[in-house]
Amino acid sequence: MAVLDHFGLTRVGLVGCSMGGGAAISLALAHPDRVSALVLACPGVHDYPWPDEPELDAEYDALSAAGDVDGLMAVGLREWAAGGVDDVVAAQMRSAVAAWSVEERYHRPDPPAFERLRDIAVPTAVLVGDLDRAPLIACNEEIAARIPGCRLVRLPGVDHYLPLRAPDAVVAIIQELVNVSSQ
Repeated sequence: MAVLDHFGLTRVGLVGCSMGGGAAISLALAHPDRVSALVLACPGVHDYPWPDEPELDAEYDALSAAGDVDGLMAVGLREWAAGGVDDVVAAQMRSAVAAWSVEERYHRPDPPAFERLRDIAVPTAVLVGDLDRAPLIACNEEIAARIPGCRLVRLPGVDHYLPLRAPDAVVAIIQELVNVSSQ
């Protein structure tokens, strides 16, 4: 809200990827008068009933406790980059790994969102790649099913790095929804 207010923006279309998609959903629920459209690329919703993954959690916890950045990179790329690794994907994962150790320090819990998705009343699209993690694909399908009129866009051969893997598709959906929401 501070950024929108700083720039004098009263109503905007929001684009969010991954956790940014969850943030866009939270803003749309908290301030529906400020949001004109949502483009959600492989979003997560914090209070979705995520399945337990004890083996993955244990692996992550052990690597984190050991400060094993290379190990965390390998796990992150294995889990999120099924479409392959190049320098750009590796750089993004490196940034994510650097943030993982401190994100809890800055985390402020959002109000519940998953059960309130039906309250979103703006043009919305959820984009998900078929190579993303199965729990996230299931979450994205549920998000799209709960938001009235939401368009679910499945992108073949695309993993969690959706904007890198399918930039033209992302831009086309953004342009489409911005045009719809401005009419």
